[in-house]
Amino acid sequence: MKCTNLQFSRRLVGLAVGGCLLVAAQAAVAAGPGDEGSPTWRDIFVKQLAEDNKQAMTAELHLTKQVKESAALEYRVLLSQGEGQPPKPVDARTHQFQIGDCIRLEIVSVKGSYIHILNKGPSRQVKCLWPMAGEKPPLVRGGEKVELPSGALFCFGEPAGREELIIVAALEPIAELLLLRDAEIDSEVYTAGLAKLDEIRGLPKLAMRGLGKEDREEYDGLVARIKKEQPERVTGETSPDEKTGKILAWEVTTGEAPNLYVNIPLESK
Repeated sequence: MKCTNLQFSRRLVGLAVGGCLLVAAQAAVAAGPGDEGSPTWRDIFVKQLAEDNKQAMTAELHLTKQVKESAALEYRVLLSQGEGQPPKPVDARTHQFQIGDCIRLEIVSVKGSYIHILNKGPSRQVKCLWPMAGEKPPLVRGGEKVELPSGALFCFGEPAGREELIIVAALEPIAELLLLRDAEIDSEVYTAGLAKLDEIRGLPKLAMRGLGKEDREEYDGLVARIKKEQPERVTGETSPDEKTGKILAWEVTTGEAPNLYVNIPLESK
């Protein structure tokens, strides 16, 4: 996949499979319709997230401790229809893309966050696609809608196959992810790094030189410690909304503010 606009054409490497390594629990929630005129479960939960209603979220998700922090966004994939034509929303999980197709991501932040976009493909290498070099991650305020990449498109190129886009929503820009603009990181190391970036700032260098015996022991010990310290977390993603095609992705935790990782599978031929 490559990112193109009138000013540049850049080869981009694929995305990451799976989710956050250390998520304690995961919920796949369908936004079922309510009675006509009444709010759906999705409507109610989005309101709880936007208002930061911790008590209501704790009860809704049957957590043993009260929710401390949460992160959420709505997104959809927009397929370019050519110059002068409005883009077409598609369900990336089922749509078969063609080489040469170009897309953008429409993102609505339920709570304000900085947006990063990563990519991982069959090579198991992870790259930061957005922001571009020399730029900062955009701050998307609660309720605000953006289309990314702004002024550009993500376009499918050879080789065809399966890859993934990863939206990372964080309260602060993540410097470690920006390093991926200039270095390809093995996905196993990357996945561990997502779990608790502030404790593993050396992992990009570790990945660059390869995992030797001592490195592996350090890596395994670090992951074991992070697992032990992990707070109670619940992540979830709804089905696409019947009217808008938007998907709600969220995470709530009884610990510190989470970084939300949203994996979007793509396949081209």
